[in-house]
Amino acid sequence: MPNDSPSQMKPINCKDKVVANPLFDGVLDSSIKVLCPKGCAEQAQFPVYGKTSFSSKSSICRAAVLSGIIKDDTGGEIFVNIGKP
Repeated sequence: MPNDSPSQMKPINCKDKVVANPLFDGVLDSSIKVLCPKGCAEQAQFPVYGKTSFSSKSSICRAAVLSGIIKDDTGGEIFVNIGKP
């Protein structure tokens, strides 16, 4: 179940991904609400792997922009859905 409490929203940056990120340690079968900054689309040094479902090695915010969930010029709030291994 998503946790959409404003106090639980976590700001992240363009380079953040799920793998090796303390924010997501121990989180399984859940969603975490995060806030992405603007301007991540052109940050090609932070790769995205996937088209509709993304690898945990992908830049979270770039994936959200490239899939149309948020706009690059504004950034925005998204849910990161983490499934079971």
